[in-house]
Amino acid sequence: MSFNVVISSNKKVSGTNADAVYNFNFEYFEKCPYEVSFTYQSSLDTKALTNNIQQIELPDLPQLNYRADTKIGTATSGVIGMCYAEIVDTKERYVARWGDNPPIYSNGLPSSSTFRVRLVEEADGTTTIDAPDDYVLILSFKKLNKDKVY
Repeated sequence: MSFNVVISSNKKVSGTNADAVYNFNFEYFEKCPYEVSFTYQSSLDTKALTNNIQQIELPDLPQLNYRADTKIGTATSGVIGMCYAEIVDTKERYVARWGDNPPIYSNGLPSSSTFRVRLVEEADGTTTIDAPDDYVLILSFKKLNKDKVY
């Protein structure tokens, strides 16, 4: 079983476009491992966005991602991938198309009926960005065999 979740920044229940909370009931779907991929597009902004590389982070998704750090140890990361700046008629937007980022593997789904989407800079993965006015993020969840170890 596979399913998509379409997230529009104008449907957030709290926060800003850089750190937003959305409602979605994941209880309808089986609790098992999933392969997760995404596509993303922001609005065309007339202002100059001052971001380096925009990353998308889903801190509530139980995933197997880690971040190299200046300290010895293993730091987990909620980053699912990067978006790339694109200029269209002198306006800037961020995009990530299917296949621009490798899929990530999740050990399950968020356990709450709300979840966060953060847009962060590549420098440290913790600084929220100069957020675009609007965006659409489509998450694609593909069920994996729960008897297999990932």
